[in-house]
Amino acid sequence: SPSALPQSVPTSASTPSLSGSTTDTFIPMGSGTTKQTTWIEVSSAQVSFNKSDYAGLNHITWQVNLTINPPFNGIAAARLFNKTDGYVVEGSTLTTAGQKEGVLQVSGELNLPNGKKTYQIQMYSSAGYDATANNAYIRLMK
Repeated sequence: SPSALPQSVPTSASTPSLSGSTTDTFIPMGSGTTKQTTWIEVSSAQVSFNKSDYAGLNHITWQVNLTINPPFNGIAAARLFNKTDGYVVEGSTLTTAGQKEGVLQVSGELNLPNGKKTYQIQMYSSAGYDATANNAYIRLMK
C-alpha cells in the first residue's frame, strides 16, 4: 500500500465547480487497525491543526477507507475524537459492513471549533475481526 504522507504537511487539490474553482485542503490523519469490540483511540491516527488558519472555509468533512477482514464479518467503524476538549465530533461516525478492499467513507459537514485542536480516530470492530482505517483525511473546502 502507498506510504502515508507526513502528518504535518497538508495537501491541496483544486476541483472545478459551476462558479469557478475551489481549493480543498486534505489534512492527513494516518491509519490504524483494531479487533476491539468497544471504541478505542488509535494513537497512530491523529493530527493537530487550527481551523482559524484556513480563511474562507465553507465546509469541513472527514474521509477514511474502512475494511473488515475476513470480509462480511461484522462492522468496522471509525469516528473523530476531539482529544483537546474530550468529546466525539458530532456526525463523524463512519461504518462499513464488510468488503475486504477499503471502501471510502465520507462524513457529512462537521462543525469543528476554532483554536488549535488535536483530533484522533477512534475505532471498533463489531465482531472482533480486523477493522482497518486507511488514508484518513480531514477535508477543508473553500
